[in-house]
Amino acid sequence: MNLESTSIFLVFIISILLGCSAQNAPAKESTSKSISAPIAPPTNSVTQIEGVEVFNPFEYDTAFLNQISKIKQFFPLATIKDGQLKGSGGELVALPDIIGSEQELLLMGKNDSLRVKLYLKKASRTALSYQLRYGEADRYTHGGIAFLSPYFILGMESDEDDKSGEKYFTYDYGSQGPDFEMYIRHSEISNEEPLRAKVMLYSENSQFPSISLDDCPTLRAQ
Repeated sequence: MNLESTSIFLVFIISILLGCSAQNAPAKESTSKSISAPIAPPTNSVTQIEGVEVFNPFEYDTAFLNQISKIKQFFPLATIKDGQLKGSGGELVALPDIIGSEQELLLMGKNDSLRVKLYLKKASRTALSYQLRYGEADRYTHGGIAFLSPYFILGMESDEDDKSGEKYFTYDYGSQGPDFEMYIRHSEISNEEPLRAKVMLYSENSQFPSISLDDCPTLRAQ
């Protein structure tokens, strides 16, 4: 093989090697991402609902906001901000606030016929995530989201403490499904007012026996 043939042969071999190297090299990651980062809810946003200014509406569940027209029938509602309802004349009514954002509360009670545990978390300013366990050895479990009734604006209901016999005012939350109705009634809370609650469960499902208000013991925070 002469010198010219040898040179052509070497060029041919080098070309093949470079081609293989390019095919085996890992592809570079694109700097442009096709999936965008999740968008956080806007802060300090204001929405008009039924003529009412609602600040940061994502803090309140839709079920409650849909009741604004009913609230306005009984209260001259102008704004909802920072968990407070403000009337057109400056009147303020605070929404209940018994649970911190990352907190879970356990309330328990028992009487001669029933033992009840109620786990509560804040789902929004106007909704509670709950898990109810009752019966011997927590035989029955029922969970979901219960929404604050707007009718507390007319005046609060009251329940009786089964230990002391005293009456205490309650906020009502409700949850409804195709075969059940669940209600949570919890008290106000302050230095003088311990947190108490009762539940009612009306069920057509044999897996979840019903609990009447009279049957439920007073539940106390643990």
